[in-house]
This record gives sequence, C-alpha cells and structure tokens, in this order.
Amino acid sequence: MKIDSPGAQGNPRLLVSFTAEGMSVIGGDDKTELQPRTTITNGISESAAEISVVPNESIIIEDPFRPFLVRVERELLRVEAVDGSAWKVQRGFSGTKAAAHPEKATVELLPVAWDRQEKTLEQYADFVKGSVFVIPSPPKTWNPRLAGVSDKTIKPGEEVKFTVRAESFNPELGEPQFSLAEPVEGMSINPATGEFAWKPAETMGAGEYATTVMLTQSGNPELKLNSKVKFTIKSDNQPPVLTLAESAIVVIGREFAAIATATDDGPPESLKYSLGAGTPEGLSIDAVTGQLKWTPSRTFTPGKYDVEVKVTDSGEEPKSASGKIALDVEDDNAALTLLSAALSKDGVWYAWFRNKGTGKTEQLKVTEKLTVSEISVEIVGVTHRFVTLKDQDGIWKLQLGQTLRERKLIEPAAKVEEAAPAAEPVEPATTAAEAPQAEVVPESPQTVVLPEVESGPLNDAHEAGDREASANPEVADKIDPAE
Repeated sequence: MKIDSPGAQGNPRLLVSFTAEGMSVIGGDDKTELQPRTTITNGISESAAEISVVPNESIIIEDPFRPFLVRVERELLRVEAVDGSAWKVQRGFSGTKAAAHPEKATVELLPVAWDRQEKTLEQYADFVKGSVFVIPSPPKTWNPRLAGVSDKTIKPGEEVKFTVRAESFNPELGEPQFSLAEPVEGMSINPATGEFAWKPAETMGAGEYATTVMLTQSGNPELKLNSKVKFTIKSDNQPPVLTLAESAIVVIGREFAAIATATDDGPPESLKYSLGAGTPEGLSIDAVTGQLKWTPSRTFTPGKYDVEVKVTDSGEEPKSASGKIALDVEDDNAALTLLSAALSKDGVWYAWFRNKGTGKTEQLKVTEKLTVSEISVEIVGVTHRFVTLKDQDGIWKLQLGQTLRERKLIEPAAKVEEAAPAAEPVEPATTAAEAPQAEVVPESPQTVVLPEVESGPLNDAHEAGDREASANPEVADKIDPAE
C-alpha cells in the first residue's frame, strides 16, 4: 500500500494505491495469472447448459473425471462433463446468479479440493502461519551451535545451575538432545531442555573439574557438537598476613625507608599496600612493593607518630590486614654528636661523644654501644686519634672532631650468601688488653682533647693533662687520673 498527499496545507485528498502481487506457493511455478484461464468461443445465454471453450493445457482434467468449478465474471459454474472443448455445466452454482456472457468472456479455473471440505482450521495451521500474499523468503541457512556454556569458579559445596541452548538448528530434523561426556560425580543435564546441575560435596578439594556437553539431533545423524566446560573450586579467601616492624627512627631532613611484606593464599603480585588515615605529610608507600619512603622537612615537628599500613588481596571477596609502625621523628642528633676526646684510664681507653645541641657527653669504652638517631654501633677500638665502630654494614672509622654523620666505612660486612672471610685485626687493637699504649714518659702524661667537655673524674684528668699541653700531637695521649 502506498499513500500520497499533494500537500500539507488545508484538507488535501490522499491518494491510496495498492499493488497486489498475487499468491505465493512454495514450490510452485512462476505465473502471470493466479489460476489457469481460457475463453468462451461463443456467447451463451443465462439458461445455456453447455459452453464451448478454447483448449488450455493448464486446465488439467482428472482421469477418472471429477467435477470442478470455474468462474465467468461473477457467476460460478460447476463443470459436470467434458467432451473436448465442450463442457456440460450447472449454472449459478453456490448461490451465484446465472447470467448471459459474451464471446471471449474469460473462464477461470476455481480449484476446490472436495476431499478437504470436512477438514478443521487446526489442520491448516502450518498454512496459516505464512502469508500467502508475500514473496517467499530465500532458503534459510542453518548453522547449529551450542550456547550458554561457560567456565565457572565456585566455593566448596556451592550448587551450579545453567541452561545449555541449541541455536540455529533446523527444527524439521527433530528436537536437539543434550548429554554429558565424562561427567564428574553428581553432574547431570536434562536431555530435552539442556538444564545443567551440579552440587559438589562440601569436602571436595580445591581444584579444576571438567566435563563436555554434547549436542545431537535425531533427524540429523551428522550433527555432533560438543563444548568443554570447566569448574574451579576455590576455598574461602583468607586475609593476607602482614609483616611490619613495630617501630623505627626517622631523622628530620634525611630519607627514611622501611619495607612491609605480606603472604597470601593468592598470587603475591595481586597484593596492594596502602596507608591509613592520619598519615604524616610526605610519607608514602609503594602499592606493589610495600616500601615506605619519607624525608621529613626541616620544619617538621619531632615526636612519635603511629602509622597504619594496610594490605589487601584481589579475591572475589577481597580481604585485608593491617598493622602499625611507631615512627619516632627526631632532629638529626647524629650530625650534632662528635668525637670530642679519646683517652685512657688505668689502661682502658675511653671515647667521648658530645652532643653539641644538648651539651651532653657519653664516655664509652670497647664493647659498649652508642645509639644516636638511627645509628646504632658498637665500640670496637679506641686510639688517641680515632675510634672504630661496628654495625650491620661493617667497620667504620670516626676521627677526633668528626660527627657521626662524617664516619667512613673502611671494611664492609661480608655478604650473606658468601662465606664471611676471617676478620683481620683492626689496628690499633680493639680491647683494653690489646690496645696499643702511647709511648709516654710517666712523669709527663699527655692527652688529646677537644674543647667544651663535661666535668667529671675523667674530665678532671683530661684538664690536668691539657694544662701540661702536649706540643707533640704525634705522641699517643694517655692520662692516669691518679698521677
């Protein structure tokens, strides 16, 4: 149907046109006419019981003969007998009115299947499904396939249900049939609907379990489709285990670094690290490696700060763990603490370490420990000009007048994977018994000092020696307070 309008103003007339293409019959021959036709050779009156027609091979006369209907204009005629081109007819059939018809009037076959007059509408259901007034669509290409099959991850004891579908299959070849090949215990599938179901036992261990879904069709023996499906049973996700130092010293103006580590039941590279609320400004953590880094500014306020470190896994239901590290933020006391004096008393050498900020002095001998800021060392040797210190990095040398920040590494510690070489003795010796004594004259004891030391028994001796003024700094310094 096509509707045309000559304009959009006023009330124009609409031109409606219909194009009838005729009836479509699957498998039929192409025709210019819907039904076979012929014509009357001579005009007939309304009472004529016989007509003469032009022969037409498209009008098939059954053998044995069976009456059939034809239409001439608006009248139906029942053909009772045929003798060549002469037809004996019953006029005005099926309620139509007999009328006179001129020569060459069209006679159109009106086929009626007399044996189907008693059939019901339901028996014509397939015919009614398609429209008889449209051009038939091209033959459909079938491409059978399985759909709805996909791998799944489940928990122990979790039930799995899904429906497998057969798509693009020819229904005229029968209904699809589903089955399973090598199913795990408890797996099932409905052969007609494709409904799959499996509930593994609660005690079934974690791992991968698989089966293959098969598709066949009764009227198509060549159709054999299959699709493998895998089920992964995973135990409940457990939170990671975080390892973090309980405390650490942070020095203002110097870079601080620490590492947080964690283990998990999943891949370690999936762990993500983060910091909790209230983190000091500038402190950061690498989300992948867990490394903490911070260089507090010179204006940062010293004090103690609790920092929360959090690690989260990548499970379907992510789990987290957290811990706290107590950071003691201090001024750089190691840059203020210097070796102010080295002297011996009763054969024991002492190293004096003075904090220029607080004015306090520590007097330490071999085997005693010194802890300033993040530096923690053991005194392993004292001479009149320098001391040797030991920590996990190796042996350090600190000369008179230098601060702890100015110490120098003279013997790195052996690597863990390598056999540690035998330690060579540090000269001078690191114990009181082995410490080399200065070549001095008992009547003229000498010492090496730096100014601004605290008073005390050793300090009094230090000052006494200083008053005697060692003019020769190459000589080892030694003081005996008893002299």
